[in-house]
Amino acid sequence: MDRIYNETEARLLFELVAAVHNSEPRFCLERSFKNPATRPRLINQFFVRCDYLNSDCTFALCKFPFILSDP
Repeated sequence: MDRIYNETEARLLFELVAAVHNSEPRFCLERSFKNPATRPRLINQFFVRCDYLNSDCTFALCKFPFILSDP
């Protein structure tokens, strides 16, 4: 089944990616998600070498107070 582009979901994911790649992700999440009831909570942020070129990769574990549903 093809998914239809969802502008709200795209913006949410953009904000999450920006926060993960920020040196202060909690600050970024607070600015992007003003309502604490709907703000993702950062559990941990990781920095690893992820390929044979020793490229830096960043990822995070977050807890979401909401669930994204299929359109």
